[in-house]
Amino acid sequence: MRRKMKEIYLDNAATTPLEKETVDVLRHFFEDQYYNPSALYRPAIKLEKELEKARKVVAEGFGVPAETVTFTSGGTEGSNTIIKSVVEQSRNPKKRIITTAVEHPAVLEVFKDFEKKGVDTIYLPVLKDGSVDLKALEEALNEDTVLVSIMAVNNELGTINDLVQAGQLIRRLSPNAVFHSDFVQAYMKVKDDRIDLKKAGVDAANASAHKAHGPKGIGAMYIRKGLKIKPLLLGGGQEHGMRSGTENVPLAAGFSKAVELRLDKVREDQERAKRLKERFLDQISDIEEMKVVSPEDASPYVINLAFRGVKGEVILHMLEDKGIYVSTGSACSSHHAGGYIQRAIGLDPELAAGTLRISMSDQTTPEEIDVLAKELKQAVEGLRRITKFNRRR
Repeated sequence: MRRKMKEIYLDNAATTPLEKETVDVLRHFFEDQYYNPSALYRPAIKLEKELEKARKVVAEGFGVPAETVTFTSGGTEGSNTIIKSVVEQSRNPKKRIITTAVEHPAVLEVFKDFEKKGVDTIYLPVLKDGSVDLKALEEALNEDTVLVSIMAVNNELGTINDLVQAGQLIRRLSPNAVFHSDFVQAYMKVKDDRIDLKKAGVDAANASAHKAHGPKGIGAMYIRKGLKIKPLLLGGGQEHGMRSGTENVPLAAGFSKAVELRLDKVREDQERAKRLKERFLDQISDIEEMKVVSPEDASPYVINLAFRGVKGEVILHMLEDKGIYVSTGSACSSHHAGGYIQRAIGLDPELAAGTLRISMSDQTTPEEIDVLAKELKQAVEGLRRITKFNRRR
């Protein structure tokens, strides 16, 4: 009988495991609190109050008022709702929409769809570290700009964009434009002055519970008070008219519990992840022809590496055989022709073929990092021996 290996999960940018406390909350609401919160009898009214309690906690994660937060099915729905509403409601025949070349597909694909429909669409270039080129943003903004969408933290590189500087440019040059940010990889993970929603003047943002140790199938979007967003889903008018359909209270409560467990220790966990990142990079620093693609000041939870002469996917499966799970990039685009982020930052094609993304969580231990470093070094060196890779001198 094959002995089960201890799993080392390091693909937390794709999804995160649930805490026992969160699972217990989900079970309680699924088993005992199954009522429809829109009903008029007492148990249902009580459940509606639980939904509002959950909204308040999730809003604290954004640092915004509870009444500005709407529950969604996840990050994709949030981005789609905001972007489509802003663009479709604009009456400007010359309307311009702006995003970056390295956004998540949930944003990029919506922009591409509008581009096909004839909307003036700008894809901003990024610098070598994957951050938005603010000079290019300044040049692209004009009086016809109706929407700018810039992610807070890149899902493949961990790069943190300076939303505050971007927001200042937008308010000065396109004061009527809506500023949206995909906040999925930042929510409950990264505290940084550069991505403070209020300081940046962000009008709308979205998060996904399962990226922050919550359940899959639920997310939240922040919409600044006074900003009119057209609902993507029509029907019974739930979520204050913003998202029709019976509210999923169990998932909302699970989302809330996951946030509650981390709300007061985001910075502490972030510093811990930074120490683990430094520990890991120090142990693999002697691997030749390796590039740390993630910038030094990136989210410490995401480490993107590139190895010359080997394929990232092959390394991934060699680590998988050891019970270690990492990725080569975004899970949402892994089954499609990818590499657009590597191309956008101008990464050498040979290095780009050997990229690996390691993404930690606050559950990652130093011991797991040590095992990863050891097995990664062995995998790369082993592959290079097999392929007779000639190191550059």
